[in-house]
Order: sequence, then C-alpha cells, then structure tokens
Amino acid sequence: MIAAIIHHLRRRRWQRAEAMPAELRTADLVLSECPIRTRYPLPLCGQPDQVYQALNGDLIVVDSKTRRVPCVYLHDIVQLSVYRVILRHGGFPPVAGRPVRPYGYVRCQWGGAVRYLPARLLSESLILAFALRYLEARLPRPRSGS
Repeated sequence: MIAAIIHHLRRRRWQRAEAMPAELRTADLVLSECPIRTRYPLPLCGQPDQVYQALNGDLIVVDSKTRRVPCVYLHDIVQLSVYRVILRHGGFPPVAGRPVRPYGYVRCQWGGAVRYLPARLLSESLILAFALRYLEARLPRPRSGS
C-alpha cells in the first residue's frame, strides 16, 4: 500500500514537471516505443513514442522531439497522422478498434524545459495519397527507347 502511494506521488510530481495536458495526466499509457503496423488500406509501419488512452477510450498519439525552440513541423504532423491511420486499422491488437483523436501532441524538449504542443492531424485520405505517391516514386521506371 505504501509503495503504491509513493508511486502515485512520484508520477504526479513527474506529470507536473512535464507540464502534461490534463487529458494526458488522466489517461493511461497503453503503448510506449512499440512497433505498430497495418497492411490495410496500405502497408504502413511506425513506432510512436507514446499512445495514451483517454478516459472515454479514445487514443491520443504523442511523439517526443528535441528542439532548439518548441515548435511543430509539417513532418511531425505527417508522422503522427501515419500513426493514427495505423492504429485506426488495428496496428496494435491490444487497442485495436479504439477511436483515435484527430489531434496528437509533439512533446518538445529544449534546454531544461518540456512542452506538449497540440498538432491537428491530417486526414486518412491525404496520408494514403502521400503514401501512394511515395510508393510510386520507389518503383523502377520503365526504360524508354529502342
């Protein structure tokens, strides 16, 4: 019992130091640096830093970055959006079928500070279009000529 109380107090202190958003402080960490993948609608894979399950069951993706200044780049949004597509299509069986929020967080670490920056995620159709374009670019080009 005492060990559980100590663990709880340490977790709360860490959450305050991290300045975590309230919805993440009350959520359960369900995935941490674990590979995820799906074959449908396209073969996609990734390894999110964290995935939390909110009180209502929704999943929230988080990716940590070390930066000179706290900011969210387009490639961060694409990366989190790919994780969302994978998770929506059963990319990690323990949380398969759970809805994934249309936003995630980039956990920016700079200097000695940490800040969670919200990031609105891209639509699944846009991510699939990017993935198809990427796959097509990797295909060998037909040789022309005589």
